[in-house]
Amino acid sequence: MAEFKHGTYGEINVVGTRVVEKSQSAIVCVGTAPVHMVAGGSKNVNVPVIVNNEAEAMKLFGYSDDWGSYTLCELIHVFFNKMGVGPAIFINVFDPAKHKASDVTSVTKTPENGAVVLADADKIITDTITVKAASVTKTDYTVSTNFSKNTVTIREATPGALGTSALTITYNTADPSAVTDEDIVGTTDNLGLNTGMYAIRNVEQKTGYIPSFIVPPGFSSHPAVHAAMCQNSSKINSHWDAFVLADLPIVDSKG
Repeated sequence: MAEFKHGTYGEINVVGTRVVEKSQSAIVCVGTAPVHMVAGGSKNVNVPVIVNNEAEAMKLFGYSDDWGSYTLCELIHVFFNKMGVGPAIFINVFDPAKHKASDVTSVTKTPENGAVVLADADKIITDTITVKAASVTKTDYTVSTNFSKNTVTIREATPGALGTSALTITYNTADPSAVTDEDIVGTTDNLGLNTGMYAIRNVEQKTGYIPSFIVPPGFSSHPAVHAAMCQNSSKINSHWDAFVLADLPIVDSKG
């Protein structure tokens, strides 16, 4: 008896078929991004987000040249800057509320031309920046990030708002090294609440794109992550199959 299936299904065939001009398939990238560098970036944690170009990627996920710490930034550079391809679906697992240093950083800076500039922006959780001064409130200044210079600028909202005396500035710092394989693998309650690799199940509903390829840069050679890639690439939402792009483990022969 013939097997009947309900709904739409995808199959991987030996012989390829002609691709339409604009495909609704996309590569899904699971990794870490410095979302703490942008205001409100923490909303893009374990959520599939469609990214069409470099500017959009930086606005949503921030950017750092430290690709070892923030693995999705390498793909931002390669996809949109070097190769000019897209769109891509990013699932960032770096959570500024969880992956941060336990101590609060405090620095003293004197405003120049109505602004204070902080270095090492990729280490600063922007939403936690506070200027501590008797006459200064949150409405007296704005905070912006320069990705190319890796700096954060605190600028007075109105002339003289920051004054001319030294200011105490506090903030939390990010700790991307706290991200583990377990964060990349993720969890599921099988009711729609998914994190890490399991968030691939939410791609079609959130973005309208069908997952075609799965890549977690920097983590795919780890056995647990590789197993989760394979598990979440087969019959996604009981419909689609995706290819996994995995790295071979790098073994130090001298060790």
